[in-house]
Amino acid sequence: MTAKWTLPAILLAGLSLLTAGCCVGQMPAQMLSLDALVESHNTNAGQVPHLWARARIQVSFMATLDNGAQLPVTWGSTSQLASPNGLLLMAKGPDPLGQHNFVLIGRETAAMELFRLGASLEEGVYYFWYTFGGSRGAYWGRNGRADAMVGKIPINPHDLLAVLNVSMLPADQTTLPAVAMTMRTTPCEYAYVVTSIDRHPDTQQILFRRETLFTWSDDEPARPFEMNFFDANGLRIMTAKLSDYQPIAANPATGSSAAIMPTDIEIEWPLVKSKMHIVLSEMSTKKVPPAVFRYSNHAPNLLPDEEIQIDAAPPAEGSTP
Repeated sequence: MTAKWTLPAILLAGLSLLTAGCCVGQMPAQMLSLDALVESHNTNAGQVPHLWARARIQVSFMATLDNGAQLPVTWGSTSQLASPNGLLLMAKGPDPLGQHNFVLIGRETAAMELFRLGASLEEGVYYFWYTFGGSRGAYWGRNGRADAMVGKIPINPHDLLAVLNVSMLPADQTTLPAVAMTMRTTPCEYAYVVTSIDRHPDTQQILFRRETLFTWSDDEPARPFEMNFFDANGLRIMTAKLSDYQPIAANPATGSSAAIMPTDIEIEWPLVKSKMHIVLSEMSTKKVPPAVFRYSNHAPNLLPDEEIQIDAAPPAEGSTP
């Protein structure tokens, strides 16, 4: 008996072949150990003592109007036709596993800054200030308590630095901070899943700080392609998708070798319905003056109620605020 092929059956069969062709169901034969993965990552990260890069930035968020209503707002563009509207700068501190100087600057024009998100080791603070239209404000806190912060900033600036693939991972897993690894074995979604573990700066409770998904493939190098960040309650507060790895130009003055980093970074804060898309270019390891990172040198003139220390301790019970 000859089978009869109807048009829907033919289309379904073709779709099945296409789907099967774009997905390799067989688990990769090669698997790196956690030590080898960390060593490879740190070798790359260790070649970037400083970072200077232009950025095309697009930010989407919900703005709250005076009447309490929320309005979706989008600023900037990551189109290849758009000019860079941002600058990304970093200078590492003395502790490879510690915090670093860092700032992401958003600009309307070369002379007009709209926001800065960063951290200054010299001042011991992290911060975010903005001037969008008639709205402006500044939020800052102490670097030592950045992981315990509460308030208006939906991101720890040190976490934003981690997504650049230039921060070191702990090599000693017998003390905190440390990392642990599991394997994602779902067909077509194979990945090394590296979880960063540390203590809460106040309670000393052990926390899962973030998980980094590395490529697990026989044909591609192991590189981070997704990062998920968690709060003290285990809620996912930020996700970053990383792609389009490109070399960083070496600085002849320091003798640094060229490293690679993701140049297309998509960040989402699901709890506050905000997104940021960053596309980097002209990355280099040239030095950046320390004054660039200072909060006090660059924050706009603000009224007292427009500047908020978001990790300030609440007044003691019975005391005068």
